[in-house]
Parts: sequence; structure tokens; C-alpha cells
Amino acid sequence: MNIHLTNVSFAYSKNDHAILDNISYAMPSNQIIGLIGANGSGKSTLLHLIAGLISPTSGNIMLGDHPISHYSPQKRAQYITMMTQQHRPPFGITAQEMVLLGRHPYTAIFGFDNSKDIDIAMQAMIDTDCNQFADRKMNELSGGEIQRIYFARALAQQTPILLFDEPTTFLDIKHQYDIMTLLRKLKNRYQKTILCALHDIHMAPSICDTIIALTDGQLLSGLSKKHMTDPQILSDIYNIPLDTFSSTILPTK
Repeated sequence: MNIHLTNVSFAYSKNDHAILDNISYAMPSNQIIGLIGANGSGKSTLLHLIAGLISPTSGNIMLGDHPISHYSPQKRAQYITMMTQQHRPPFGITAQEMVLLGRHPYTAIFGFDNSKDIDIAMQAMIDTDCNQFADRKMNELSGGEIQRIYFARALAQQTPILLFDEPTTFLDIKHQYDIMTLLRKLKNRYQKTILCALHDIHMAPSICDTIIALTDGQLLSGLSKKHMTDPQILSDIYNIPLDTFSSTILPTK
């Protein structure tokens, strides 16, 4: 299942400046795509558009052979999973119950989790190395453990397309490494297409197959590790003077 954007623009109102302007992009299948750009460049907005949670001001977003707007929320959730920047987890819910929320696109309204859902959830927890605290309350877990639970919930949804909005925010270096290694594992084992908004230009080239960037409402595609060490390109993307990109800012070549 592929996603294709054609001439997509977005503004929050008719009088607002367009956050995204006339973007066209075909997401490559079975790749990890890193999405970079300055704060406020529209990374989260682009993810919400691709997830079908908001509609473009103009242009089209195709999921397979049909506009994404033609899918019901439940059907769309069987193709696309979006993991947003997480906040405080619900009080009292267990880790396993949180992961089981990923099975809701496949259950009827007011339906109950069956043995298949439980098996899928537990396998997702094994894959993300968090099955050992399945019965613990979410509010008892560390930040890194909670992030793994959210990844397990995303995996339990069993969609071919995964969208992540800065999944390593607020995590220490070890947990950042663990999460990004997990992305690679998911892509290789399950042939997932993963679009991941990142703020760390050091991390993007080490984990991503290709990199795209948002700047001034435009999308730059096909960036590589080499581009992530190019001061001129990074200066253009982040709107920072060229001479500020010293060897302490740029990734090691």
C-alpha cells in the first residue's frame, strides 16, 4: 500500500500563511524515511495529513488507488499507524492494556479483545522487549519503558505504514539508540514503510534509508548522509547562517 501526495498545500485558515505549499511526494515502500526541518516547519502537520487526521487545503493524498479521505477512520487505521509525541500515560492502565489499544481498528464498537488480539499484542511486546512488564501499570514505568510500550502498540496495529513524530524526544542517548535500532528491526522483519520526523541530524543518516526535509513550506527529497554533512544544505533547511555550522554541530563525515 503506497502513499502519494500531489500538489498538497495546507493552511489553518484562508487568511493564514501556507505551512505546506504545493508538495508532491511518493513515499518509497519498505524504507525508513527521515523527515527533518526546523521547529515549526510543518513536520507534524505533514504527518497528520498523511495519516488522514486533517485534510489538505488543496491537492490530493492517495492511499493506494483511492484518496485517503475515502477511507473510514477504522479502515484507514488498518493501513496507517501514527505515533505522536506522547504525554503522561493514562493512570491505572497496564502496559498490556495499552498495547491492546492497537487492536481497536479490527474490533467492533464496544467489542472485546479476543485471544488472537492478545497473542498479537504479546508478540509485539516481545519484539519491542517490554513483555516483562506487561502487567505493570503505565504510571509505574520509566520514560524509556513507556516509549517501548507505545512502539509495541503501534506494532500491534499491524499496518504496512508507520508514522512517528520525534519518537526519541526527551529520551537519553541509550534509549534514543534503542528506539532507532528498533525502527530498523521493524522495517527489516516486517517490511514496513516508516516515516519518522526527527530533530537530530546526527541520528537521521545512521538509521534512515532516505531523508526528506521541510523548509519554507517546501519539501526537499532524496537527501543522503552526504547531504547531512553539507553546511550549505543544512543552512538552507534550518535557516541558520552558514558560518554557524562548525565541526561541533555537523555529524562526523
